[in-house]
Amino acid sequence: MSARRSSASSSGLMDAKEPKLPVEDRAADTWEPLISVADLAGGKWPRISRVACKVMTDYESGRDGDGGLKIRILTDIRRIFAGEGNPPALRTGRLLELLNADPEAPWSEHSPRGLTPRGLQILLDDYGIHSANRRFPDGNQAKGFTPTQFADVWSRYCPPDKPTPEAQPATGA
Repeated sequence: MSARRSSASSSGLMDAKEPKLPVEDRAADTWEPLISVADLAGGKWPRISRVACKVMTDYESGRDGDGGLKIRILTDIRRIFAGEGNPPALRTGRLLELLNADPEAPWSEHSPRGLTPRGLQILLDDYGIHSANRRFPDGNQAKGFTPTQFADVWSRYCPPDKPTPEAQPATGA
């Protein structure tokens, strides 16, 4: 039965049409086999493979600039959640206010009005992260984000720095 399954799987891949890729030229040649397999696997794999393709290709080509704005937005959002006491949700307006207020970050110059909700959405779109209606402790509902939406991408693209041995408290003696 495994021979039959193997034959069906390989014929499925051989009969598959050329996948729609988020990149062109040489990068497309490199990524096409992997994305074809992901499309055949189905489920979450087509989206995940395309996000990985786009992020890794942008990073490698420098189009997303030295680690990139998309990585920078992730690290800045993680820093903001921590600075706000890691709330279960953060309003999009508050997040943008804090991002645009950082004089060391590029967000206030992202557009004439700084980083906007649409600009934030564009930066987060490749990761599949979107704002949604959230209920906040004051009883109001507003668009916002939760830290759980970012947990996976934070761990993949911008893991926290490991403490150096000097920074760790001394034990024993």
